[in-house]
Amino acid sequence: MKRNFAIVVALVVVALAFCSPPARAQNAHSAFVIRDFMCFIPDATCTTGFPIMDNSTTAVVTNSGFSKVSCQAKLPAGATLPTQGKVLCDFNSSGGMQCQTATALTNDWQATVSPSGRVNFQCFVH
Repeated sequence: MKRNFAIVVALVVVALAFCSPPARAQNAHSAFVIRDFMCFIPDATCTTGFPIMDNSTTAVVTNSGFSKVSCQAKLPAGATLPTQGKVLCDFNSSGGMQCQTATALTNDWQATVSPSGRVNFQCFVH
């Protein structure tokens, strides 16, 4: 499963690299915002990802180079849920999975997975 997750993440990164021009805000005090795109959220194992495509995804890019991706969603049926409170997933707990923002690939991400299956995912480039 971990390998499948890594393959899917790699394919998305390649697709973004070939299909998306670099995003930049127009001036020093503006931001470029992207909404409603595909985002991958982890389950409680932190190594298996699920694609979501809905209106809960947002990416923001500032002229200074800061970039953030946010996704909030409910895991699909069959996903592994936490049994003892919330689970925090990140680069280390995922076995080294990276996240793609509109500007770069990064290790700076985290996801909180609740026992009800709600996931709050954020990815940053500073």
